[in-house]
Amino acid sequence: MIAGNITHTKTRSIVPVELNALIFWNAKILSDFYRELNNTIKALEYEVIATEWKDAVNAVLWNEEVGAWLDFDLLNQKKRNYFYPTNISPLWTGCYDRNRTDYFVTRILKYLKENEVLTTSGGVPTTLMETDQQWDQPNAWPPLQYIMVMSLQNTDNEDAKVMAAKIASKWLCTNFVAYYGDKKYKMYEKVSPI
Repeated sequence: MIAGNITHTKTRSIVPVELNALIFWNAKILSDFYRELNNTIKALEYEVIATEWKDAVNAVLWNEEVGAWLDFDLLNQKKRNYFYPTNISPLWTGCYDRNRTDYFVTRILKYLKENEVLTTSGGVPTTLMETDQQWDQPNAWPPLQYIMVMSLQNTDNEDAKVMAAKIASKWLCTNFVAYYGDKKYKMYEKVSPI
C-alpha cells in the first residue's frame, strides 16, 4: 500500500466508525434528557433514532471476519481494513447490542491482540502505518488513548478491563517521561514512544 498524505484524504467519502457511534450516543443522551423532563414523545423519538442508528452502525460497519467495526469507503463500496483505535468506539458509546456484549468483547480483544497494539511502546498508535505523517505510527494521541481505555473498561469484561489498565498505565508512564525527561515540564499534543 502506498502511504498518502493529507491531500489524499477523501473525508466526504468515508463513513467513520467513531462519528456514527457518537451520533448514536447523542440520540441516546437526548432521549434520556427528554425522559427526565417527562417529555415521553420526544424521548421515544430520540430512542427510535438511537436504535436505528445503532442497527445501521452494526449492519454497515461491523466486520465479522476482522472482529471490529471498520470505516466504510463510499467511493470503493467497501470497508477499510485499517487499524485505528476508534474501530472499537462503539464499545465506548454503547452503540452495539448489549445482549451480545461477550461476543463483541471476545472478538475485539482478539482483534487488538492480533494487531499487537499492546506491544508498541508509548501507547496505542494512531495507526499501524509507519510514515512520516504525524497521525501515523509511532505517534499516539491522548483522545484515542481515552477512547481505547473507556471502550474496554465500559464492557465490564475482566480481560477487557486488564487490557484497559495496561493501556492507561503505559500511557501515563509515557507522558510522565515526556514531561520530566527533558526537564521542560510540558505536556505535548501527541506523544512518540519512549
